[in-house]
Amino acid sequence: MYGADFALVEAQLGNVSMWADMEKFTEEKQTYASIHPVLQGDNPDNSFTELPYEKGFQTLTYLESLVGDVQFRLFLRYWVQERFLTSV
Repeated sequence: MYGADFALVEAQLGNVSMWADMEKFTEEKQTYASIHPVLQGDNPDNSFTELPYEKGFQTLTYLESLVGDVQFRLFLRYWVQERFLTSV
């Protein structure tokens, strides 16, 4: 949306903040960094973080860097069509 340079800076900043956030969790709360945290009696509000979203963003950014932005966009278009548009 804001260009390739902006996206690269966002990815780098997000990666740095992701690692800093992951270090905040103690050993028994490491699952709070996942999409399905194990609460073990803890308040669900204590488990909410942006880590799963940032991990997803970092994964997609990495995949895009491997195949190139054109191929990645073609794949995403195909994936959305197959998952959401053909089942309607």
